[in-house]
Amino acid sequence: MLTDLGKFLRKLRIDRNLLLKDMADLLNVSPAYLSSIENGKKEPPFDWVVKISNLYSLDFDQNNELKRCVIDARNLIRIDFKNFDKNNQDIILSFARKLDGLDSDKRNEILNLLK
Repeated sequence: MLTDLGKFLRKLRIDRNLLLKDMADLLNVSPAYLSSIENGKKEPPFDWVVKISNLYSLDFDQNNELKRCVIDARNLIRIDFKNFDKNNQDIILSFARKLDGLDSDKRNEILNLLK
């Protein structure tokens, strides 16, 4: 799943006629690592905001957008589903979808069950 950061970086490359490998080389990372960040599989280093902004001479608005995208990407919670069977995956996803609708008593009840 391409993240907002991935979209930002991809657009930056396209606008400058660069390949993923070109950007990865400039950031001193492998293309696979950069791709995994763009796809939300890895968390981007926060120092990339300054590094990318300087490398590509981003304007004020672009720099703010990049910062927002990096912060959002760093705030994502990732769950590796490969070790869960289909039933457990369904339980996790159902719980995540319903969590906001639960009152504090229900959340505490569930938390106590899980302890």
